[in-house]
Amino acid sequence: MAVQTKTKTTITHPAIHHHDGRVTEIVEYNTKSKRKKTETFFKLDDYGLSQFNLLSNRSSALVFLYLSSKMDSQNNINIDSFIRKEMSEWVGAKNRIILYSLSDLIKIDFIRRISRGNYMVNPSLSTRVAEEKIKKLINEYNSITKETK
Repeated sequence: MAVQTKTKTTITHPAIHHHDGRVTEIVEYNTKSKRKKTETFFKLDDYGLSQFNLLSNRSSALVFLYLSSKMDSQNNINIDSFIRKEMSEWVGAKNRIILYSLSDLIKIDFIRRISRGNYMVNPSLSTRVAEEKIKKLINEYNSITKETK
């Protein structure tokens, strides 16, 4: 017989100003569950929040938040046609805007392209790992050649 326990999880989300896409505050809330389960979350620290001012538009901010929510534990995300469509619906923008936003995120070093369709989110800005593992991810991120345009 499985033992059910109560878990308390604090999830932090940035609140986005809907007119210009800037992050205005962090909202924290607790959830309770009778079963142990893994919550999907990512960490966006003060440095990451401060970098949102570099984004050129609201769509780029939303694309970054989407990528952060979908990346794996190594900060990688594979953007295939399904993910692009889902991202387009989530952001509320056409595919062309999504592609411009991805280019904007690459230009300001929020993400780096590993290969066609494969990206890594900058772990200095957003991550899913514990503090002691961030340095390894940052070294891995820095080893990826930065695109220049």
